[in-house]
Amino acid sequence: MTANPLVYDSVRLVLAGLVSAALASWFQNRDHRFRKYWELKVAAYQAVIEALSDVEHYYDEHFTYGCRALR
Repeated sequence: MTANPLVYDSVRLVLAGLVSAALASWFQNRDHRFRKYWELKVAAYQAVIEALSDVEHYYDEHFTYGCRALR
């Protein structure tokens, strides 16, 4: 009993398709997680920079007002 070469070729094609689909899915998922991580970092850094800007503005206004009052 010998198997048909067409069956072997079909099985090889199916396995190659499944392996390539699994690898593509894995790489895409990894890329998505990497991008999402950077989006979260950017949002955090933007919030920190905005808060520091608000602090600078607050102290600039109050320090300038306090210096004018001392004159």
